[in-house]
Amino acid sequence: MFPTTIRAVPSEEDLIAALQQYARECLPLQRRIQRLGAELNYHIKSSKLKQLNAKYNIPTARKPPPLPTSTTLICGQMANDPHRRRGPNAIKKQLALESFQIPRCVLTTALSSHS
Repeated sequence: MFPTTIRAVPSEEDLIAALQQYARECLPLQRRIQRLGAELNYHIKSSKLKQLNAKYNIPTARKPPPLPTSTTLICGQMANDPHRRRGPNAIKKQLALESFQIPRCVLTTALSSHS
């Protein structure tokens, strides 16, 4: 009745590596879906992407590390910038590259209280 299409699913290691890289780059869901299609030829929708993120524990800003851990990470980044020239976006991006997704509101609160 309906034509069936067989999807080529990438290997689990490649998929996890790609999803973690997209999380480090702070890409929105639609951009992640586009990149999966372009790079791995894996075409999915947002609900499947959310399932994969949950299955493989991909870090998100909505599930940040505990507040004491976040504060320690932020203070560590502040210590690396003695002249305080890096703003919240730069610190957030640097922490994301280290696989720590911290919401901007937590970041600005910690920056203002520890300056």
